[in-house]
Amino acid sequence: MVLYREGLPTGERWSRCGFGLPLRSWRASWGRVRVDVDQSLEVSVRTATRHVVLLPLGRHEIRVRGRGFAPSALTVDLTGEQRAIVAITPHYLESISRSTPLGQLRAHVVSGPEELHPYRFYKGCPVFVSAVGSSTETAVGVAAVAAAVYVLAQHVLVGLLLLACASVVVPTLLIGGIGGLVMAVRFLRLSSDWRAPRKAGTPAAPRPLHTLT
Repeated sequence: MVLYREGLPTGERWSRCGFGLPLRSWRASWGRVRVDVDQSLEVSVRTATRHVVLLPLGRHEIRVRGRGFAPSALTVDLTGEQRAIVAITPHYLESISRSTPLGQLRAHVVSGPEELHPYRFYKGCPVFVSAVGSSTETAVGVAAVAAAVYVLAQHVLVGLLLLACASVVVPTLLIGGIGGLVMAVRFLRLSSDWRAPRKAGTPAAPRPLHTLT
C-alpha cells in the first residue's frame, strides 16, 4: 500500500481561503498527518511524499488524523499483487469547528498517480513554469518587506504605513511561493512512473518503509 498526502487544490486555497487566511491554508496543505493501519502501525506522512507499507492480503482499516483536522477512516481490501494507492486529502470547508479549524482529512483509494495532486496541476502547467512563478512570488514578497523597512528608516510614519499594507499581502506571497517551490522539488524527486504515469501497468514504488505482518 502506498500512502500519499495531498495539499489543498490551488483554486480552493486562493479563492476561498483568501488573503486573510494564508497561515491556516499553509497548515491545511503542509501539516503532518498520522495514518494508523489496523490499530497496530502508525505512520507519519508528509505532503507530496510517498510512504509505502507492506501489508498481507485481506481487509485493512486505515485511520487518518492530524492536529486541527477532523479525522476519518477507510477500509481497504487487498486482493492481489497490485499496489493500492491511498490518497490523504484535506477538505478545507468541511467539518470545521473550534477544535478542527482545518476541516476534514479524508482518505480515499485512487487508481493511479494521474489522479493525485500535484500531477493534475503539472499536467497543464510545466514544473519549470511553476517553479519560476513561485520564485518570482517569493522574491516580490521579500522585496516588499525590504522596501518597507528601507522607507521606515527614512520616514517612520510612511514606513509604518507600508509595513501595515505589506503585512496583508506579503504572508500570502511568501507562503504561496515557498510552498510552490517545495511542491516542485518533491514532484521532481518522484520516480518517472509517478511524474509521467504509464498508460498501462502498475506504477513503481520506492523501498517499503514499514511492514505489517
